[in-house]
Amino acid sequence: MNVSELPPELLSRLEASGLQGLYKVELRGVPDGIYYVRLNDSAEVVGAIADNEHPDAILRGDPESLTALLSGRMSFSDALVSERVSVAGDITKIDALKDALLTASS
Repeated sequence: MNVSELPPELLSRLEASGLQGLYKVELRGVPDGIYYVRLNDSAEVVGAIADNEHPDAILRGDPESLTALLSGRMSFSDALVSERVSVAGDITKIDALKDALLTASS
């Protein structure tokens, strides 16, 4: 697991968001680009989760698209419509995740 593949801003935004739970980040085009981020009072990236654990939300995208989204060069709507970024999971968690990703770029 190479955490350096994650866009640098992603973990800091998630940590600052106050979100709680388990989030899965799938980096398209990156070998072994699956990361689980456990959010409590901090963001902890873990390599695997227990068989009985399930992420609250899943964020998928290539590193360039996620960086564009985090920097404000791409809107969340454009990211979804163009299918450069996708999300799945609990709708409440997805909405909170969207807010966390867009916090500094709005």
